[in-house]
Amino acid sequence: MLSWLKRIASNQLRFPGKASPLVKAADQFRDKGDFARAAEKYAAALESYPDRHDLRVQLGNMLKDSGRFDDAEASYRQAIQAQPDNLDARIQLGRVYILRADDASAQAYFLDVVDNLGDLSSIGSQSLRDLTGELWHVADRLRDAGSFKAAEPIYRAISKIAPTEDAAILQHGNMLKDIGEFEKAIDA
Repeated sequence: MLSWLKRIASNQLRFPGKASPLVKAADQFRDKGDFARAAEKYAAALESYPDRHDLRVQLGNMLKDSGRFDDAEASYRQAIQAQPDNLDARIQLGRVYILRADDASAQAYFLDVVDNLGDLSSIGSQSLRDLTGELWHVADRLRDAGSFKAAEPIYRAISKIAPTEDAAILQHGNMLKDIGEFEKAIDA
């Protein structure tokens, strides 16, 4: 009986849902676009529910949307440390690099994410679409800046995640051609 009560109490702490007025207030501020106040409420909620990693990601989102990139990065890193397979936190951290216009870090970071994805069938389609969208953003920025060698592995990664995206295959081949890898470009 005691272990059953402990499980119930533990689940209520980890998944308070609508029961938490702080989370509800944070969600309302977020929905109104008041990201700074939403961040304050999510941070307060995390004091009561430190194992709610979804709240830590939301806190990071609000900090990012408030322009507090260093704080957002720290929040995402904490969520990733607690849940290494949290793809949403990983995508959001990559977005911080993009918003900072740190293309080299974004490129390296997203390539690491792709290299460590594991079995793609176990990842939700929305998460894969989000990741692919961010990869496109980084690859296109690098390509437009003339950094073809840096863009090439990103387009290759998109082709790995979404093998039916002909545009990614084409861009990958173009990048190989532009860096002088003609034989590889033909095979791509």
